[in-house]
Amino acid sequence: MPNYTKKLKLEKPLQTETYDVDKRNANWDKIDDAFVEQDKSIKKVKEDLNEKQDKGKYAHLGDDGKVLPNELPDMKFAHLDEHGKVKKEELPELSTSEIWRYTE
Repeated sequence: MPNYTKKLKLEKPLQTETYDVDKRNANWDKIDDAFVEQDKSIKKVKEDLNEKQDKGKYAHLGDDGKVLPNELPDMKFAHLDEHGKVKKEELPELSTSEIWRYTE
């Protein structure tokens, strides 16, 4: 009598049993079905998040799981020099004291 895995209940034949292709195929079908269910669960989570976003609570997620680019805030990043300070040529035109504040 075979053993079974805990989660998917895949059949694990004993060393003394003969190999049965049908049983092996049934195991593959269980694995495939588990992935289908997992995909459905992930889709449901995304839909739930998107529904909450429509109510202004969360951002929409793309198929890659990242926030959609059009929902990100506009941000401009400055490059840092070898000392870890913002390069002066990337700063807006400011007075010397204002530049000091940004580069300190």
